[in-house]
Amino acid sequence: MGKLVVLHLLDGNFEQGFPVILEIGEDGTNSKTRILGNLPAAPHLPESFRQWQQAFHQKVNPASRQSQTQSRIKSRQAINFSCHDSSKELAAQFNNWLNSGGEWQKIRDKLQQDLHKDEEIRVIIQTEDIRLRQLPWQAWDLFAESYKKSEIALSAPEYESLARKPHNRKRSKVRILAVLGNSDNINIDFDRQVLESLRKRGANIKFLKQPTRKQLFEQLWDEQGWHIFFFAGHSFSQSDGQIGWFEINQEENLAINELKNALETAIKRGLQLAIFNSCDGLGLANQLAKLHLPQCIIMREPVPDSVAQEFLENFLTAFANKKSFYTSVREARCKLESWEKQYPGVSWLPIICQHSAVVPTAWQDWCQQPFHYFYKASSLLLIASIFSLGIIVVKNTVIDRPLCSGESCIGRDPVDNKCDKDGITITSRDRYIAPSLVKVELRYSRRCNATWVKTTGELLPRTDYLEDRQGKKYPESLVLNRLQEYYGDMGPGDIEIRACTYFQGRQPRCTNFVKPYL
Repeated sequence: MGKLVVLHLLDGNFEQGFPVILEIGEDGTNSKTRILGNLPAAPHLPESFRQWQQAFHQKVNPASRQSQTQSRIKSRQAINFSCHDSSKELAAQFNNWLNSGGEWQKIRDKLQQDLHKDEEIRVIIQTEDIRLRQLPWQAWDLFAESYKKSEIALSAPEYESLARKPHNRKRSKVRILAVLGNSDNINIDFDRQVLESLRKRGANIKFLKQPTRKQLFEQLWDEQGWHIFFFAGHSFSQSDGQIGWFEINQEENLAINELKNALETAIKRGLQLAIFNSCDGLGLANQLAKLHLPQCIIMREPVPDSVAQEFLENFLTAFANKKSFYTSVREARCKLESWEKQYPGVSWLPIICQHSAVVPTAWQDWCQQPFHYFYKASSLLLIASIFSLGIIVVKNTVIDRPLCSGESCIGRDPVDNKCDKDGITITSRDRYIAPSLVKVELRYSRRCNATWVKTTGELLPRTDYLEDRQGKKYPESLVLNRLQEYYGDMGPGDIEIRACTYFQGRQPRCTNFVKPYL
């Protein structure tokens, strides 16, 4: 088991700085260290990024997978010089920022104190600021040089986590839906060959070459479901990173929200990963995050055709050979360093966009393994053990049985009624309200079919409550004691509801509305 590092970059800007929450814990568990820090102002960093981005675009556009590429007149020598120098300058300024002292120093110190060089580390940057999402986080020297088994991903700052997670039933083969879109001036036959090689690793691949909308929709609705959605071709994003489009054929392009119902259904049926081996994918990733896709891989800027091919081959080779998802991405991305002289900064392009509540699965988790006699014997031994411990199992079940269910829980304490035993956080929201950090969570118990508010923060007094779509408030709790965590009384679990906390004279802080009952 490795470590999970989450950096929440809260509302701020480069002129004044960004409040930051650091969480460190064992990957796949709820145990976490949580501290508050602050990244200082860096007013010149966006301009440094813009200079590299402009030089990089000029360098790669003629050979990239970007839609409607435009060549610009500039000498090759000048482009080379500008791109090389601007990439070095950007990396230097970025690391100077992340090596700052003050309130940020305690974040760095905590990372170095809690992390070990020989363990696998997933680092998630949570932010909705497009300028922060564009920065080369993989160039952060703390992880790039000191923690060789780490990889960095982006995530939305607000997300849902509950039993509404995708079905992860195993099938006989890993199912891949591969869309080969508009390929003007690029070679996507190589992508197809790489995917074809996965058949010997247990993959079942459906290729759609320049499909119509109808053909793509029909496949996404397939009742068997898919594990991986793959796209190769041209794509582009809105400048603010909110919306992205990909060209499915020479005449049509699609935004993710145009596939909303089809993709949501595919996710419910087991879709785990989307790979867009195309240009400028931040808008695509942003839209996929809103559909709660577990993870995707995109290129943040225009990507040269040959680079896209090499990344895909190296990633799929490692992943299908049972390396972890993050390790596979890291290895494939680092191997792009051979292209750095020609395209300075190109190894920054591939990025994981991760749902924060999901622990990435592995290739071998998606397909059935042969059922040998060894497994039969192990199963019989397990069954015998369960029967031998039957009395203990029954006894514990009785002890942990909840004391209420549904409407009978409303207004009652979740701990006293044993509803907290299977309680999970469905959705949460962090806000920095000077001088304190406030976190509000919507908790849910499936056994009790009930919800409640959980808040963390020192700003007092405050009032916690649940609220439905009609504005009806459920048990309001006045919080006066300086507790690390506070649970409110329970409300219904079978309607759309949100959790809120209110401070006198300030706007309520609420989560998204969620209908938790399955």
